[in-house]
Amino acid sequence: MHNVVIVDDEAIVSRGLSEKIDWAELECRVVGIGGNGLEGKALVDRCRPDIVITDIKMPGMNGLDLAQYMKENYPECVTILLSGYTEFDYARAAVRHQVFDYLLKPVDLEDLKSCIRKVKKHLASIGTAGKQTEINREAEARKASLVESGIMLNVIVNGNKDIGILVRKLDEHGLSLRKGQTVLFERYDREEDPVTASLLQYAIQNIVSETYDNLNIRAAVFSHEGQNVAVIKYNPEIQPVVFERRVLEATELCRIHVEQYLKINVNIGAGRVFEGLQGLHASYQSANRMLEDNLFWGMREVPAPTETADGQKAGVNVAVSTDWLESISEGKEEEAVRHLEAFLQEVRRYQNKTIAFNGLMDFLVGLTRLVSDKEMKALITKTITEIPSIRTFKDYRSVLTRTVETVSRKARRELKDMSASLVDRVIDYIGANYQDSRLSLQFAAETFHVSDGHLSRLFKKETGSNFSEYLIKKRVDKAKELLELDPRIPIAGVAGRVGFTDAKYFGQVFKKHYGMTPSEFKENVME
Repeated sequence: MHNVVIVDDEAIVSRGLSEKIDWAELECRVVGIGGNGLEGKALVDRCRPDIVITDIKMPGMNGLDLAQYMKENYPECVTILLSGYTEFDYARAAVRHQVFDYLLKPVDLEDLKSCIRKVKKHLASIGTAGKQTEINREAEARKASLVESGIMLNVIVNGNKDIGILVRKLDEHGLSLRKGQTVLFERYDREEDPVTASLLQYAIQNIVSETYDNLNIRAAVFSHEGQNVAVIKYNPEIQPVVFERRVLEATELCRIHVEQYLKINVNIGAGRVFEGLQGLHASYQSANRMLEDNLFWGMREVPAPTETADGQKAGVNVAVSTDWLESISEGKEEEAVRHLEAFLQEVRRYQNKTIAFNGLMDFLVGLTRLVSDKEMKALITKTITEIPSIRTFKDYRSVLTRTVETVSRKARRELKDMSASLVDRVIDYIGANYQDSRLSLQFAAETFHVSDGHLSRLFKKETGSNFSEYLIKKRVDKAKELLELDPRIPIAGVAGRVGFTDAKYFGQVFKKHYGMTPSEFKENVME
């Protein structure tokens, strides 16, 4: 059975030829009908027919150009030309392009059938040689494809280090790479055993190759580190903006086919359009960034590649509030979780992985500065080293949630055990050092290696008064004791001995507590 392609810009002609002839009787079948030379060329590339029946005068690519293309690329294929013109130039051109026969329109069906029978005899006579030629051609094509994929993989892995050598190697094999685009495919779930993973990757590669091929998009598809890499070769006869849209549509169809036939989800990244082999590495990197972003945010559709470097938004950051960090260090888990949800909502609003990771780093660094427990510091440091391995927003949320819960619960247990002990030690410290004028809430917090806000709240909770009130009360009580023991001591001397640097201020607070000035108190004692 011989395959036939009919190409004519007059639908009535092509339909008539395909329907009015009993092709089965001629041991033939029509495998494609094109409306112009470009469509005919695409059909020839896809269907590899034995016979092409084509009109001469057509828009885009005429029949003679199509015949020339077939002569150069498919010399074993037989071409029959149709035309309403009888000029000798066309006939001479037909001979030059090794056209098998030349029929005038309107085509006599019996003449065409007779011509097809002659074509069959011709094909039969060269059958063995033709088959061997096809085998050789396919072998050469496979070899060229392997060479091309190897060169592309070299550039993807090593960049443009040996780009001059690689370009020359392409030329040596009759290959070229002008305008193109990189597309990556990767499974969401990569936890299968190695054998299953390898089979799935091979299946994805076949589906992607076939889908692109069926849509007349030339692509080199190969595997690299668990990904299927497709390097799309742009058609120079189609406007780049149009072809880019076709690539995106075809890539989305690849995703649908993979999910439909293999029942697995794939993540896709489309790189920027590149010029020449030297642009392939950058295109691959941009595709990989998009793939990682799509995976992180759970995006399944294939967005067009953007021109912004790494998708970064200059000057944008998600703030990590001090209240959030302090609520964790103080063991207030419910409050900390509320801050966490607000933070995650803000991160999601930007839909930017760089901003998300910067926010996570700010949070972890801020928290490690605040906590004092060595075990918790080690946990936070370990989490920082794991940031590059976070690939999804679900993992991102999990890391944050685990950190918040673990540190806040640890802090709550420790605070419960030591809060009373800490306040007791601070009170003892005040009793022993009240005369030190430097003593304050901040000074005490630094001495006991806690935040002043934390110490202030804890002190108030345990004693019922704030730190400053307690310290002043302690100092004026001690001043009263000194005046009772020796009323001859100067007021300024008493103030200095209990930690006041300003005798006037000392007099004010003394009167506030005892209803009289230190001098009045001295007089009462001396009486």
